[in-house]
Amino acid sequence: MARRAGGDVVAEVARACREAGMPFGLYLSPWDRNAACYDDPDAYDRFYQAQLRELCTGYGRLVELWFDGAGSHGRAYDWDGVMAVIDQFQPQAMVFNMGRPTIRWIGNEDGLAADPVHYVVESTEVSNYVSDTAALDAPRYLPPECDVSLRRGWFWARDDEPKSAEHLLGIYYRSVGMGTNLLLNVPPDDRGLIGDDDAARLRQWRTELDRRFAWPIRAHLSGSGDVWTATFEDPVTIDHVELAEDYDDGQRIGAHRVLIDDDAAPAGTDPAGAEVLAAGLSVGHKRLHAVSPVTVRRLRIELRGPSPRLRSVRAYRAGTSGSGRVEYRATPTSRRRTPR
Repeated sequence: MARRAGGDVVAEVARACREAGMPFGLYLSPWDRNAACYDDPDAYDRFYQAQLRELCTGYGRLVELWFDGAGSHGRAYDWDGVMAVIDQFQPQAMVFNMGRPTIRWIGNEDGLAADPVHYVVESTEVSNYVSDTAALDAPRYLPPECDVSLRRGWFWARDDEPKSAEHLLGIYYRSVGMGTNLLLNVPPDDRGLIGDDDAARLRQWRTELDRRFAWPIRAHLSGSGDVWTATFEDPVTIDHVELAEDYDDGQRIGAHRVLIDDDAAPAGTDPAGAEVLAAGLSVGHKRLHAVSPVTVRRLRIELRGPSPRLRSVRAYRAGTSGSGRVEYRATPTSRRRTPR
C-alpha cells in the first residue's frame, strides 16, 4: 500500500526521521472509501487491520498512531481488533482519538485550545464534520493534541501559501501556551520535498519563538494551597509569565490569578489594590500569559481548586506583549483539499 515503483515511501520517511533524530508516527484513516471492500464491514475490517499490521511491523518503533474520525460518523469499526494489533506490535505508541486513545482531539483543526483545558474527560469529539461526541466508559486521562496545517489545506497546492509567522504565533500561544501538544502538518510539495516558502516560514517562526522564550527568568517558588509566591533574585522587567502545575496527583487548578506582590507587604499577604497581571482557568503542563511590561521582584499567584499545586513559575522579557493573531479559521472543505 505504501510502495511505489522502485521504492517505499513510508520507509523513506521513516529513514529520514531516524537520520534527523525525530520520532516517527503514522496516520491511517479508517475512512478509506477507495477500498473495494469498504462497503463490506467484515472484509474491510480485515483489510484495514492488515494495513495496520504492515505499518506496525515494517518501519521500526512508532511514537504515535493517528486515527482520524473524519467521515466515519455512523460507521462501526472493529476497534478491538485494531487495538490488538497495536498491543502486539507497538504497545508503547500513543493512540490518537479513536479505538482506545491515549490522547484526544482538541475539537477543531485550527490548532486552538480553549480555557479550560482538561486532561481527564468523560467524552471526546470525533470529527470536524459533526458536532457529536463519543462517550467514554469512564473518566480517562486524555490530554489533548491540537492539529493544524501550515497551509489552508492539508495537502500542498500551488495556489496556497503557508500561514504567516503572526498566525503561527497565535497558534502557539493557544496550544502549547495552554498546556496542550501541537501537531503541525507540513505537506510535501510536488517534488516530494518541504516547499521553500514553507521551510522559510518555519525558520522565521522558530527564530521568533527562540527570541522570545530562549532565556527564561526563573523564580523561587514558595507557598501552598491557594496562595503561592514567586520571588526573583532581583527586580526584573517582564512581559510574559509562565506557570506550570504539579499534577502528579491529578490536575487540580480550576482557576488562577497572577498579581504584583508589593515588596512592602509580607510575602503571602494580600496587598491592598494589588495589580492583576493575568488570570485564567486551567494551568496544566504550561500556561503562558503575555502581559504589559512591568518591573517586579515578587509575584503572588492565587489558585482555586482542590489542593492545587504549582511546579514552577518563570518569566520572560520578550520585548513584546503580543500573542500573535489567528488570521483565519479552517473549514471542513479546506481540511480535505485534493492535492494538485
